[in-house]
Amino acid sequence: MKLFRDITKSEFLENFWEKRPYIFRNVISDPEKLIDKDDLLEMSSDEYYESRLIMQEKASDKWILKHGPFEKIDQEIKNKKWTIINHNLELYLENVLDLKNSFNFISNWLFDDVMSTYSNKNSSVGAHIDNYNVFILQTNGTRNWLLETNPNHDYIEGIEVRILKKFNPDLDYTLNPGDMIYIPPHVAHHGITTDESISLSFGFKSIEKKKIVDEYALSLLDHYKSDDFFKTDLCIDQADSKEVSNDFLDLMYAEIKKEIMDENKFKSFLIKMLSGAKKDPEENELDEDEFNEMFMDRDLFKDEYIRFSYGVINSEKHVFINKIPYPCNDEDLNFIKEIIDLAPNDSITNKKFGKINGLLYKMYCHGHLFFEQ
Repeated sequence: MKLFRDITKSEFLENFWEKRPYIFRNVISDPEKLIDKDDLLEMSSDEYYESRLIMQEKASDKWILKHGPFEKIDQEIKNKKWTIINHNLELYLENVLDLKNSFNFISNWLFDDVMSTYSNKNSSVGAHIDNYNVFILQTNGTRNWLLETNPNHDYIEGIEVRILKKFNPDLDYTLNPGDMIYIPPHVAHHGITTDESISLSFGFKSIEKKKIVDEYALSLLDHYKSDDFFKTDLCIDQADSKEVSNDFLDLMYAEIKKEIMDENKFKSFLIKMLSGAKKDPEENELDEDEFNEMFMDRDLFKDEYIRFSYGVINSEKHVFINKIPYPCNDEDLNFIKEIIDLAPNDSITNKKFGKINGLLYKMYCHGHLFFEQ
């Protein structure tokens, strides 16, 4: 994918990333060959894959949302405007994974998934807002995009699909096959197909302050064990016994600040939080000897939803997979990164990775790795 023909990477990041929309024209050749609509329909009928169907009755304009799998998709969409959505395509289609890797200039721990949107003529999913950075690549057909940069965030109540009550677009773009639009978080958007259309959405999470505060507060409550109490200093002559003195307020602020704003504790929490996965795998139960024996003859594979993040705090590595800590040295960390970078169908062989059996066993126990079936 050729993203930076008319703009440099640094210009895009400085002037558009999480600020305002941008249109990339003709970023791939032969876009129509990228995705087969029959493959998308087949995936939507299989419970293994995550899919949704958003429909609008042509007569009543009633909105309908359904979750897959769909056994008889033709009957579901008959006489309706429809959009079939498939998630996590980077896990199943190698050419989509290659396109996803074109975005490696963005921090990997922000990446969510690649989603396909297959729609018939004149359909949409309604005007809405995402808390995401999203790059939408048009592969088949055309789609008209209406955007509102400072929208009202109120949604229509009582319907299954999240659609804005008020939408007053101030930008209008048409995407042809090979074109791509970048939409920052909180920019309202409404995509309407002008003919049968397929697009791919590359989603990157935005860092939401409220979510961080909420989760950090809960983590502090979960781990705070102290029964200490504060001794009030009554040696200070206080004219009004009903007043809470500034000296006491300052003391309490300093003490509580030490508990909740420990810099290293917060940084480690944030690295852990960013490794959260969409789905937690089931834990495995082989003991270590059984695992080592099986690994001699059978290959391992990584769980498709695995999420990994790490950081260095005061020269100490903090490594997390799906929010589970992995103490490891430099060599182990390099092996983990190599495993994370494997394509979903790439095997983890004893010949290549056998020297880190202990680390692999821990990853296996937590369900992050599994033996080929």
